[in-house]
Amino acid sequence: MVQYARSDTHYLLYIYDCMRVQLLDSNHGQPGLLQSVWNKSRDISLTKYIKPVFTEDSYLEVLKKQKRSFNTQQLTAFRLLFAWRDKLARQEDESTGYTLPIHMMIKISEELPKEPQGIIACCNPVPPLVRQQVNELHLLVQQAREMPLLKAEMATQKKKGLTTVKKLEVTLFGPHDTSRASETDLPYFSSNEAPVKQGTLFSEDENKMDVDEQKMSGLLASAKITLFEEPEVHDDQNSPSVTQMKARRIIESFENPFRMYLPSTNVHVNKNAKFDPSSKIFEISKRWKLQSMEQQQKELEAKQKAKEEAKQQAKKAAEKRTKAKQSYQESLQNVATVRQQAAVSAKRAAQKIETPASEVGEVTPKPAKKLKSSEKSQKTETPSQTSFKPFDYSQSDLKVFAGTKSKDNSQFDPNRQGQGFKKKSPVISVVSNKLCSNISILKRYWLKRQRRPCVSSTRLARSGDNKFRCQEDCHTHKTPVMEHIKDGWFTESCALWPGQAMSLQVEEVLYNKKSKFQDVMVFKSKTYGNVLVLDGVIQCTERDEFAYQEMIANLPLCSHPCPKKVLVIGGGDGGVLREVVKHPLVESVVLCEIDEDVINVSKKFLPGMAKGFFSPKLTLHVGDGFEFMKQNQDAFDIIITDSSDPVGPAESLFKESYYQLMKAALRSGGILCSQGECQWLHLELIKEMRTFCKTLFPVVDYAYGTIPTYPSGQIGFMLCSKNPETNFREPVKALSKEEMETMNLRYYNTEIHKASFVLPEFARKVLSDV
Repeated sequence: MVQYARSDTHYLLYIYDCMRVQLLDSNHGQPGLLQSVWNKSRDISLTKYIKPVFTEDSYLEVLKKQKRSFNTQQLTAFRLLFAWRDKLARQEDESTGYTLPIHMMIKISEELPKEPQGIIACCNPVPPLVRQQVNELHLLVQQAREMPLLKAEMATQKKKGLTTVKKLEVTLFGPHDTSRASETDLPYFSSNEAPVKQGTLFSEDENKMDVDEQKMSGLLASAKITLFEEPEVHDDQNSPSVTQMKARRIIESFENPFRMYLPSTNVHVNKNAKFDPSSKIFEISKRWKLQSMEQQQKELEAKQKAKEEAKQQAKKAAEKRTKAKQSYQESLQNVATVRQQAAVSAKRAAQKIETPASEVGEVTPKPAKKLKSSEKSQKTETPSQTSFKPFDYSQSDLKVFAGTKSKDNSQFDPNRQGQGFKKKSPVISVVSNKLCSNISILKRYWLKRQRRPCVSSTRLARSGDNKFRCQEDCHTHKTPVMEHIKDGWFTESCALWPGQAMSLQVEEVLYNKKSKFQDVMVFKSKTYGNVLVLDGVIQCTERDEFAYQEMIANLPLCSHPCPKKVLVIGGGDGGVLREVVKHPLVESVVLCEIDEDVINVSKKFLPGMAKGFFSPKLTLHVGDGFEFMKQNQDAFDIIITDSSDPVGPAESLFKESYYQLMKAALRSGGILCSQGECQWLHLELIKEMRTFCKTLFPVVDYAYGTIPTYPSGQIGFMLCSKNPETNFREPVKALSKEEMETMNLRYYNTEIHKASFVLPEFARKVLSDV
């Protein structure tokens, strides 16, 4: 420290010499300026710093300097924030200005935001301690909003000056003569100062203030000029005001319940009569007490009966649930699965071969067309694998299978499958007919399974919580997710892209579980990192997910002049949310996701995508996206729909009614962006969507991007705007290189934004007709 002080002093001496020379030169060698600077520096050095002491009324001194008029709620909020700031500054050993500046504190008190994001929006830049304690500040603002709304008058009290007390020059002789009173008994007021009435928040303090004012005023009276005043006419008694008349009517409506029992006003009533059992007044009061006690007892009995009835109903409901579960489990035990039925049919076929029907001349029996379910459940039993014994063909006559002699090799050749059989033997006919009958039964059972509706897929499709889900293959067929992995490769296939599939090599399955709505699996691939799969369809991979997330988020955000409030439907993996919260103009984001398990899995296995869930701008809503938009009309600047494919119930997300619902939830000039399918696979659907969107919105356009793990390596985006001056092909917000580096963008830029609307010729011809 000594060495530091020496070096600092060395530079100060040099600065002093330079300033001294400059002051003398500017004043032509005269020491006047130097003397004045010396005097001012001496005064500053002698100034003593007095640390401000926090009291209950300290906030009033700060508020007086700002010259703001607050109501009771705003004043309460300012008082609570002022106390919180002083307390936190002492705990953290920081200055009050660093903790929360005064202008930000006044802004929060004036706005009284309803949400924590509103408090963040009032601060620019946001102090670190405010960001950490935003929930506590939100509670203080809510406490202030609960105060009754009244006007608060802030009286500006002037400080008393140190002036000498003088006697009054004119004294009067009489009852108000103050000439004989001592100077210390009289209150003093300067010529320019008069007693000021302090502002009161509540009416209870008015009487106290009036008494204090009377003590202060003494015998002084303010001078008034009444020469030009008109005489006031007092008609209070003749014509009462409206409020007085209402009060009078209310008072007259109340009557004493004991009025008929009480004596007249002229008769004197003894006070001891109330306690005399023989008196009428004692009897009346006792009867009144008994009636009130009986009423209270009846209410208690009614409450107890209601509680008992509720308990009995709850017990009955629990018993019904247990019985239903037991019956359901018993029914499941009696039902044979498809594999069990197939095993039984195979065993019967083997037994049929062992029977004497293997003789050549026996007639082939006809297969049965229908089997009753009761007969199958009684006759068929689940065969165990240990009890099955294969048939020994070494002891049977195999000549019946020989047919004509063949000179070719006995080894099976699939290329000559149709040439090997000239005529069916009777035994082979029996076995083949039996197998065909079993296959037809299994086919009918499988078709019944296909016709069953899937409730979870409906809710998933309405929420839009997965991108590319095949409803037909993955939900109605109920294919387990693990069956998609064979020989270390995961294969994705769907009826929406027939004749093609996507496969990834699997290193390790990290998570596989069924949620309330869908099968959720996460596996580690060899080249694409962790992969999220919902109902057997790839949703995102760590290697290429940024291409989809950045395009669906930045295309609408950079086309809106001021996107403050954003709604994301679906997107439980957090990728779209991560890109939205990066945008500097976005103040609050609402994410509506129906499956909470997808959010938790993404936080654990896809941390790079789930960063947005920890942003203070986020408001997470776990529920149905349709119902949320119905309850929030004209509320958002931008709506992004991360929807599934148009199959089954998800087809409603690509209809005109859904776009009408999004239009109602948008503010004036709002923009929406939805997943628009692939132009290689669904060009007619894109044309249909573009047609009805143009009937709803003045501006509609279609863009696309590339991503390897999506079908055909492409995905489209349908953009609509309520502002007729919007031009999606020219972004309003062109991001600079510094902003792109800050936002860590790896796919989106201004050139990609413009080029994404340039379609290939085959798609342009189809969509240009719309």
